[in-house]
Amino acid sequence: MSPRNLILTHLEELKIDFLQVSTHNGYIVTKNLVQIIKNKIQHSEFDYIALTGALSGYANPRNQISKLIRHGDIVRVKKGIYVFGPTVGAAPFSHAILAHWIYGPSYLSCETALAYYGLIPERVEATISMTPKRDVQFDTPVGRFVYHPIKTSQYTLGMTQVELYPNRYVLMATPEKALVDMINKLPPLPTLASVQSWLHDSLRIEPESIIKLSKTRFITIAQAYSKQSNVALLQRYREGLK
Repeated sequence: MSPRNLILTHLEELKIDFLQVSTHNGYIVTKNLVQIIKNKIQHSEFDYIALTGALSGYANPRNQISKLIRHGDIVRVKKGIYVFGPTVGAAPFSHAILAHWIYGPSYLSCETALAYYGLIPERVEATISMTPKRDVQFDTPVGRFVYHPIKTSQYTLGMTQVELYPNRYVLMATPEKALVDMINKLPPLPTLASVQSWLHDSLRIEPESIIKLSKTRFITIAQAYSKQSNVALLQRYREGLK
């Protein structure tokens, strides 16, 4: 091999070694950043303010955040909202908490709430909420978040605060309100038999579970809806049960 080719080969080997070292160092840097964030942020969901605060010791936190996203150590759910990446080893994040951060005011309802209460099987297609604002849907790297509109006069009825984790709360529909929110979105149902079919055949809710729901709550919620609505029909169906 000629001296020129020997030099070129040596330079190529040095380039490869440099790239390997740079990649390795980049991995170490991002892992150190992740540990700093985990030490300063207690939860697996966090916003931009918390993230920049955790990285306040760096000259340019935005560059560090971009680096972490590039390496997959954190995931940008929506502008200003993040979770740890799947390889970091952090506690699982909560779709319910993210739903409140992504769009509000809102409360969790429909299939999401019914699954939480164990009335229907767990479903993961989307996290569903109600909002007095417009109908909107967000498709994010961690799942779909759907927000259905509801009148302001109906919004505050049948809403409760649920503690998902110690000192971590979300607003959620009661079981009665979750059913009301669902049935109110359907085309008009003609009879009590059609309500029964929807509850037991479509949603697979056992009759015993419906009996346990509060008649008083149904009456209170139904007052905000038309007497000819699906909601009024649902209330009548519940009243007819023992």
